[in-house]
Amino acid sequence: MYNDNRSGSAWPQMLNLTEMFHVGKYLYTSNGNSFGMSSIDTMQMFKTKSIPEVVDLAKYPIGSQFTVTSIIKPLPNATGFYDYSIPEIPCGSYPLAVGYGINQVNSDNFSKGMIVMHNHSCANLPYEISSVQVSGMDFKQIKFS
Repeated sequence: MYNDNRSGSAWPQMLNLTEMFHVGKYLYTSNGNSFGMSSIDTMQMFKTKSIPEVVDLAKYPIGSQFTVTSIIKPLPNATGFYDYSIPEIPCGSYPLAVGYGINQVNSDNFSKGMIVMHNHSCANLPYEISSVQVSGMDFKQIKFS
């Protein structure tokens, strides 16, 4: 139900996909048995576009699907390791390495926050990602432990 905020914030009917996409890093801090995490958004180092940019969720019955194409183009100064980028199933985001060969990438290149973010429960959203396809770049499965 759009605009129903009895249980907190209302979900928007118009889903702006361009605003949902972020590339960035986690700032992980620890002190004894506690830790903290915050995000560092690095979108200024990329040109991105979502097609379509906005989806009217009211036009899609429950259980239906639609396709979104996200285009990511790193700018010349974007070489580095990013803790989050392309949305991952069931939730979260894939890490991204820019300017490195596939054999140069391993879990140590990313922040300690990756372990936390890949081992947490997901928020219950009115929509979910059912598949992710990647083209135009290499893909490597790495384990965070």
